[in-house]
Amino acid sequence: MRVPVHRLFAAALALVAVFAAPPGAMAAGSFPNPLFTWGGTADPGTIYTDGRYYVAATSGVDSTGGVMPVRVSVDRHSWSNSGHVFESGKLPGWSDSSYGYWAPEIYFFHSIGQYVAYFAAINTATGKRCIGRATSSTPYNFTDLGRPLLCHPTAAYSIIDPSIFFDSVTGRHYLLYKDDPNPSEGTKQIVIRPINDDGLSGIGTPYHIVAPARSWEGVSVEAPTMVYQGGFYWIFYSGATYNRDTYALGVARSTSPTGTFTKDPSGGPILSGNNDPRYCGVGHQDIEHTAADGWLVFYHAYLSQSGESCTGGRYLMMDVLYWDRSGGWPRIHDGTPSE
Repeated sequence: MRVPVHRLFAAALALVAVFAAPPGAMAAGSFPNPLFTWGGTADPGTIYTDGRYYVAATSGVDSTGGVMPVRVSVDRHSWSNSGHVFESGKLPGWSDSSYGYWAPEIYFFHSIGQYVAYFAAINTATGKRCIGRATSSTPYNFTDLGRPLLCHPTAAYSIIDPSIFFDSVTGRHYLLYKDDPNPSEGTKQIVIRPINDDGLSGIGTPYHIVAPARSWEGVSVEAPTMVYQGGFYWIFYSGATYNRDTYALGVARSTSPTGTFTKDPSGGPILSGNNDPRYCGVGHQDIEHTAADGWLVFYHAYLSQSGESCTGGRYLMMDVLYWDRSGGWPRIHDGTPSE
């Protein structure tokens, strides 16, 4: 398995001339990708809290009996295990653990003074994936609330990839996720719905805001992440099939979180491993913004492939997110992962 060569820190800084990093942010190339050598970090969900970065990942039940490992770092260089979203004996009773738990995301809700973890799991009552939620006083070791937060109303298909957006303009929270029917059953697309400020109740009207329409997206868009920047609501998403070389990261924007979104005018993804021999299946991003580190995008990638199919595990990656393109559109490195 190939691991990219670490660029020297001083050399990386010297090469950054045209596009400077945001104040406090690390320049692209100053972190060796992948961030660590554990290949079990699919669908990373990140949170920055108490001066630390935590990342949770998709998993089945591991040797400890826990699911969705959580790792922690102060500097994004050195990482350690801090536990799981669910420890042994605490898996949700409504779920079928043999199919694994997907795409965990962790948020802190001030109205209840707790962390809430979202994830997708098979509902034993329907055989389809639903969105679950659980609470904790820490960003690990959660307690499930005993039933799914949201399922497809008729159990016609699964819904996956939950995330939360807090609109600082209106003070409202929103739940985003992916409708995941088979292609013959409907369109795989991204949905946004209002949710109460406890993150646990009061899910409102669904708005379908992003669907696959460009050739690189294939028949699927997924893994939504929404941020507000420069007067626009930006939705970052991944398109195509997750374990193929064409899987990549796209972006669209709107003046409303539930409004009509316009995709990147370049026509292509803003981050891809396609035609890059180092990486395969680049995507399923999460975004953090801090005063100290600026805008960072975390995502996963395979490090090997066979033809167009990705092989091996998925590794945690990171790059700086810049807002310096014409019209304020974002970019990531040179459109491929940095080393």
